[in-house]
Amino acid sequence: MSRHASKLFAVPSLQDRLLSILVSGTSSSTTEIEITDLGCGNAGYWPTVLTKLLSARPSAQISLTLVDVNLNFALENKLLASMSSPRVALNFVEQGVSEFLERSPSANTIEERQSRLSANYETRARFVVSFYLLEHLRKSDGWLALYSLDRFCHLEGADMSLIAVPTRFVYRAGAPDNSHNAHLSEWRPEDLRSANYRLLYGLDGSRLFKLRRLTESNSFVLRAFAGSVTKALVFLAPSLGLGGLYAKTGFPVPPGFNKA
Repeated sequence: MSRHASKLFAVPSLQDRLLSILVSGTSSSTTEIEITDLGCGNAGYWPTVLTKLLSARPSAQISLTLVDVNLNFALENKLLASMSSPRVALNFVEQGVSEFLERSPSANTIEERQSRLSANYETRARFVVSFYLLEHLRKSDGWLALYSLDRFCHLEGADMSLIAVPTRFVYRAGAPDNSHNAHLSEWRPEDLRSANYRLLYGLDGSRLFKLRRLTESNSFVLRAFAGSVTKALVFLAPSLGLGGLYAKTGFPVPPGFNKA
């Protein structure tokens, strides 16, 4: 299949979905965009997203804070080396899963925010994202992670909290050098709805096994047909995607932060 045909029949990627949200969530006159990623040690989507975001918002300064909670900091540093730019400020916070669950999300981050408030520094993390983290935690720890996300978003007065997670359990053992890569829990759309997250988009193709098999066919016609059906199906019924992108809004802006 040609590159153009692949794009035509593919479900939009997480990078594309994230970019559209970041662009639509800020006006063209926005000068500062602050994003905090409470991720699981895989920042592979950020170089692509930030490159496009810089192009879409040519006058904006972007601050990206990455909190690594799955002990894969070296990968983030390597992937983000290509993002060096005078318009992009990067901040790294390295911590383990237990620290993330016990604090909101880390004492250093909270203290930094409080000191910035006392210095009348008004910017805040407008977008807080956590992509493909929950499935790496035991279910009870996953709920604690959601509570920590809520506390952090309230602290920041975030415009939006975004979560990406598989919609059904996908078996995966941990890597020899990183046991945190193992999948330990399943998160269905109704779980996230109970935490007041709404499912925005389906991700990563269809959960329907026969349809997935067709997208891997040697026949271009079958691949094209299955790809177009998958794209339409996941668009119309996001819960049928292999993954889902969820959003939560409504966090009040704390005193001292600029609402703009």
